Amino acid sequence: MDSYTVTGPTSSSTDQRGFTPNLPNYSHTDAYVLQHESELRRLGIYTTKPKHEDFSTLEIRRRSFRNAPEHLKACADVLAEAGFFFSGCGDGIHCFHCGRTLGNWSAEDNPWQEHERFSPECVFIKINPERTRRCHRQPPDQSNDRFHQVQQRRQVFNHNIQRNRTDEVTCPPQNHAHRYLCRTCQVRSSTVLFEDCRHLVSCQECAMFLWYCPVCKQYINKKTVVLFS
Repeated sequence: MDSYTVTGPTSSSTDQRGFTPNLPNYSHTDAYVLQHESELRRLGIYTTKPKHEDFSTLEIRRRSFRNAPEHLKACADVLAEAGFFFSGCGDGIHCFHCGRTLGNWSAEDNPWQEHERFSPECVFIKINPERTRRCHRQPPDQSNDRFHQVQQRRQVFNHNIQRNRTDEVTCPPQNHAHRYLCRTCQVRSSTVLFEDCRHLVSCQECAMFLWYCPVCKQYINKKTVVLFS
């Protein structure tokens, strides 16, 4: 199993004016956002956007293996569930979220274990801890057998990716808005519906930072603002 990434040149030299070119300059707003994101990560809520958003749904990742080499096509379900899609080159596959590329697959490789091994900070790995723990508990032979089995297909709510377009709908007069606080800030009312999982657990301000539902961890394809009249 190999992992490889493409990175640009870096420089740690200081120019004649005393500035270090590769050090970012943070404004007060940037500092607030970083602090806010750090607090969300502490609560298990991740706001990082996937690098390959077009492959964020399981079914689309499965379809990417149609023209893959036979040894990848045979375990397309398992690879797709672990967040990978076929890149169209050799036997290289990419994680849709962190962008990590893995190649030279063998029958002994377990997708979840290899994903965690080469990209432990991947958000998709972090929101699926039960999958990596389950792999570590399995004996090697059982893990390899499971690698070759066709996994039970999960229900896909929407195959057509919609780029987080926010629509508005109006609910009939009800006094529910004040009863359901945002799961993230615990201050404002939940007014944004995540249409993939149908959870109404976020305010508009916090929903802008969310790519995964804080309740079920499902990727959010579409958000709808619910207006309580």
